[in-house]
Amino acid sequence: MATSRLSTRRVEWRVQVGTSNKPGQGLVIFEASVSYIPDPLAAGGPRTAIPEPVAAVLDASGYACTPAAGDPSAPGERGVALFTTDSLGEDGGDWTWTARPQLRSVNGVQMAGAVPAFSFTVPTGTGSLDLAEVQKVPASPGLGTEQAVALVARAEKALRDAVGMVGDTLAGAAEEAVGTALADARIVRGTATGGTTVAAGGFIGDNDRMTDLVFDANGEVPDFILLDKWGRRLGTDQAVKGAVTGYTSAAAGGFVGDNDRLTELVFDAQGNVPDSSLQRWAARMNLRPAGLTSTLPIVTVGDSQTGATYDGVTWPEIMRTALGLGPTEVKNCGYPGETSVAIAAKMGAVPAVWPVGGTVPASGYVEVLLKEHTDLMLWWGAMPCTLAGVPGVLSRHPSQPGGSPSLDYPARFTRTAPGAAVKVPPNAPFIPENVMYRGCMTIVMVGRNNTQNTERVLADTRAIVDNLTALDRKYLVLSQINGNASPINAGYAGDYGLRYLDVRSYLQSLQAIADAGLTPTQADRDAIASRAVPPCFLNDAVHMNGAGLTRQGHFVAQHIIGKGWL
Repeated sequence: MATSRLSTRRVEWRVQVGTSNKPGQGLVIFEASVSYIPDPLAAGGPRTAIPEPVAAVLDASGYACTPAAGDPSAPGERGVALFTTDSLGEDGGDWTWTARPQLRSVNGVQMAGAVPAFSFTVPTGTGSLDLAEVQKVPASPGLGTEQAVALVARAEKALRDAVGMVGDTLAGAAEEAVGTALADARIVRGTATGGTTVAAGGFIGDNDRMTDLVFDANGEVPDFILLDKWGRRLGTDQAVKGAVTGYTSAAAGGFVGDNDRLTELVFDAQGNVPDSSLQRWAARMNLRPAGLTSTLPIVTVGDSQTGATYDGVTWPEIMRTALGLGPTEVKNCGYPGETSVAIAAKMGAVPAVWPVGGTVPASGYVEVLLKEHTDLMLWWGAMPCTLAGVPGVLSRHPSQPGGSPSLDYPARFTRTAPGAAVKVPPNAPFIPENVMYRGCMTIVMVGRNNTQNTERVLADTRAIVDNLTALDRKYLVLSQINGNASPINAGYAGDYGLRYLDVRSYLQSLQAIADAGLTPTQADRDAIASRAVPPCFLNDAVHMNGAGLTRQGHFVAQHIIGKGWL
């Protein structure tokens, strides 16, 4: 008799902190990537099962537990029962569960955000599944690239072992296993022609082995390919230009992922990967970006608090001098007037996109209307970038009045040099030149120009931090110093712990005034008493003067030195 194909499996996970193995504390929320599961063979007749979120409670030993009956805040039995994710078969393909840890502080150490959300499959089987042994996969339909590659690698190893041990008989079975693994991994074959759609996965060569051209669900070449394969081949300071070989000639354009976003695989009219893409990959491999002499340059990210000069001073320049670095070893990416939205776009963390797409002409410019257009373009300085592999500059419309962004004045993308006209798919991103700095030590101070939207500032800051790619990420998130900044600063403190630097509290102290060699006035003392930055450090209600910027620069430098980062 036919039975339900829908099954469950127990999932276990233990969280511990530090070398002393202190138990983690808090919750783990498990959410399915599908909203329902058809179960036509269920006992009692067909049904549709809805996988509800499961909130597991960490017990005194750090184990994720099913909530106790009658008290959902107390841990019950260790482990949670989750639907298996391979039950849909050919009808719907594989899906995933996402674990969203909500960890509390342990002995004063901030744990919020220590383990970001991750996705995993729960294959049908006996026994429990331990998440500490499960490879992460993207939260999207189908297996992620890392798991797919591992699956293929295991099958190929079985093939090699079979040939070595018993010859062709078992080798035939192993070859079949390889074929099954490739099919399960949702790998696609294809030719490099403009506009070809590819799923998360990659390409198989003529010998049925996976090439090192693979993509994750966001259309990006994953870090393990860049670091383990291409990084060693490139060396430390090299950049390459490779023509497309082995496939049909590539038109200017590239590949589009399942989410209709252009992947990182783009070509110019000659079939070459553009230099801007190579620079982006080099930054993620921690190679030296062109034009910088430091092996670990520092990048400062922000608005006028970071980019504007007052009394001949910027705090990044003061920081550079205090650290004893050369003129090219600190890159100041701050620009006056920009919101967190614009800053995240210019750093490549939340790229601006062209929603409707169109055509980049053979020369000159094309007008583009961006999502969140008015927020993005407020005082935005020109942004060197690429669009569908075409180098150019994204800028405000020249007729747009300063400080008065309007949909009547769309942005312009002006190509750097004449060439063939290029069709651009919908939602193609503008990949900024600044992505080359993703592997650098980064100091972030954003949100002053949209403090009224705390959630957006916190989300954009998180995107900027998550976009960093160095193996040993070094970054600091600085507080806002004035305005409606308290909710933002509180969010930063909770999200980043020891990576959050409270510049505001330092400046609101007599110690900072003494460090500046100044004598506090009564107005300064009154401001400090009311938890405000004293007038001796302010140029106006919003910006610091040279004395304040100097103190901030030294304050940041001291923390970099204290962390042993230089």
